[in-house]
Parts: sequence; structure tokens; C-alpha cells
Amino acid sequence: MPFFFEVELSEVNLSDEDRAEYSEHAERMLEEISAIIESYESDSGNIKPLKAFHKAMDRMLMQSKLYDLDLIASFCELGKLVADKASKSISPTLNEVAAGVLADTVDVLIQMVQSIKNGEDISSMKEFESFIGRLRILVNKFKALNADNDVDQLDAIVTDLEKKD
Repeated sequence: MPFFFEVELSEVNLSDEDRAEYSEHAERMLEEISAIIESYESDSGNIKPLKAFHKAMDRMLMQSKLYDLDLIASFCELGKLVADKASKSISPTLNEVAAGVLADTVDVLIQMVQSIKNGEDISSMKEFESFIGRLRILVNKFKALNADNDVDQLDAIVTDLEKKD
């Protein structure tokens, strides 16, 4: 059974009503997620915010899937996996890197939601190449610590994003 991120990421085709409804809900969720990440960034040793982050990203993931927004769903899944790996890490340096990647993930999601709100295409990854490069570095560090199924899933998402132009 294929995972959702193995499906070709496609252009967003939402009606004006769906676009407005999705954008409104997504912006509220992203405000909550941003506050959670700020809390984690200020103390990356405290993993409690990561659990709240995971739960909030899961809600955003489900909403994105309802609207067939596969690229946003991929970033939500990526955020959940990074949060899970960071919550299991005992390396303060790695957790600081993960905090930065999670904050970047939220920033990318905010940009994507704003693009959807404005009726713009979000299928191109060109503007996020440096972010995807940082993700690749983080995935490789997680692999060096402990290669398990979560890291393989994270690796598959990053590989899929790297293929997008």
C-alpha cells in the first residue's frame, strides 16, 4: 500500500470557496503551531512542545488531505516525523537543529497557505531548495544516530521533494 507522499505531488485546483475556507482554517492552525515551535525553540531540551506540535501538525495534515493538497500534506508529515525523531534524541545540538528545521517547516507552510489563499501554484520546490538541503543534512544525522522506519519515511519525503522542480 503506497504512502501518500509516493503519489505525484500536483498543482492545487480549488474553487474560490474551498480556497477561502481552507486558508482560514490553515492560518488559525499555523498560528497555534508557530506558538508551539517558539516555545520549543526557546528550550529545545523540553520535548513537551513536540507532542503538541505533532498533534497540531496531524490536524493540519488531515485538513490538507481533505482538500487534496498533497504538497502541504507532505510537509506536515515531514514535520511530524522530525518532531518524533527529535523527541527521542538526547543530543542537544541535534535538537537545536531540529528546532530550526521545524520552524523553517512552519515558515514554508505559511508561505504555501498564503499562495493558496492568493490562488497561486505551490507545486514548484525551486524556492525551497536551500530548506530541502538542510532537511537532507538532518535526515543524514538522524540516520547516523539510529536508522529506523521513521527515518526511512522522512528520507522518502525529502527525496520526493528533491525531485520537484
